[in-house]
Amino acid sequence: MRERILVLGGPGSGKTYGWLKLASHFRQSEFYVVDSEIGGERSLQEFPDLKNVHIYPVAEWPEYRKAQKEIADKARENDWIVVDMVDKAWSAVQRYYVGEIFDQEMGEYFLEARRKVKKDAKSLFAGRDAALKGWLDWPVVNRLYEDFIFPLVYRSPAHLYMATAAQAVSDEDEKEVREVYGPYGLRPAGQKSLPYQPDTVLLLTHARDGYYITTIKDRGGRKYLEKVRLHNFALQYGKVAGWL
Repeated sequence: MRERILVLGGPGSGKTYGWLKLASHFRQSEFYVVDSEIGGERSLQEFPDLKNVHIYPVAEWPEYRKAQKEIADKARENDWIVVDMVDKAWSAVQRYYVGEIFDQEMGEYFLEARRKVKKDAKSLFAGRDAALKGWLDWPVVNRLYEDFIFPLVYRSPAHLYMATAAQAVSDEDEKEVREVYGPYGLRPAGQKSLPYQPDTVLLLTHARDGYYITTIKDRGGRKYLEKVRLHNFALQYGKVAGWL
């Protein structure tokens, strides 16, 4: 069964190490890594014998699109596509849109918009002085993002491993998101549809006594991991997923 895995967690929780252990275990598979952390090559130094990992460093939106198109042409069944970190792709497409339409850096643009509305924070997002008008701008931003993420999630025959930061669940989140992620207090950061796209969502945490893995969602009906001490992602999750 094709895997579509999303792992979320804070810095140093083991998200990158997880796909590296997968690459170490599945040496006959090619791993194509969209690396927004610009740390894949450094992390690979811990696995000097790995020859099946291909890193695509990305920062700006055109680099994301270029990497996605190249990977789409190469990835085959039993290969793995890794997006590390997928929430940064959402930030990159917003920067790109603001730059293309308003010819400004995103930070400068929002600062200027905020100055216009002074202390009226609500009008920053609605009305005549809205920074980005929902009916005009956000559908385009979302479509640009979907052009990148949809081929990876829904069209590629390869397995998918996405990593993202975790953010606090809030009352502004959709009801289904609150119901699924509320008990954990954390949800995936990034575009709002991201929590619905993977088949499996795993929470990685790091405490003083080690690393832990918890299953938040699994559509395959497989056994849930409840804060299990994490030693080797490929072996431990592989037993649950039926790889081993």
